[in-house]
Amino acid sequence: MLAWQDLITAALVVASFCYATWSLMPAHWRRILTGAMLQWPLPAWARLRLSKATAGGACQCDGCEQSSPAHAAEKKIFFMQRRP
Repeated sequence: MLAWQDLITAALVVASFCYATWSLMPAHWRRILTGAMLQWPLPAWARLRLSKATAGGACQCDGCEQSSPAHAAEKKIFFMQRRP
């Protein structure tokens, strides 16, 4: 029983380490690594996810690319003053 717990714990630690390393890695290194991984024979879902990672910008958020300067000019700022 203890051996299975050790294996599950080790797998969780390795998965957490890989996730933290990938998340904290600079975007340039991530793009290089992703390009190299796309050369491997991977399932379609993995290829799609990796290709999206290489196509994104530096911050990897979806909202930055959708906004434009025209939308920023249209926003109005309202100031509300408090009465004493």
